[in-house]
Amino acid sequence: MANNHRVKELADFLKKRRTALNPADFGISNQKHRRTTGLRREEVAGLAGISVTWLVYVARTGKKHSSVNDSIRKSFPSTAIRSDRT
Repeated sequence: MANNHRVKELADFLKKRRTALNPADFGISNQKHRRTTGLRREEVAGLAGISVTWLVYVARTGKKHSSVNDSIRKSFPSTAIRSDRT
């Protein structure tokens, strides 16, 4: 039960971080109609150098994979994420 709460908290946190970021700040064109506020999962995965599958896996399972979590952490601005959250 506690693990389910942790997984939901991590997924919510990642979604909030993605939606709070401006694609233009990462050199991503905002010319096309975007149905998503902020960065898409694919864009975060690309910035992190991981596959979308890994990004979704970490968010849905809450399992720790140090290299994947570090990559995700580094894709966000340093002020946007605390190292103890992932």
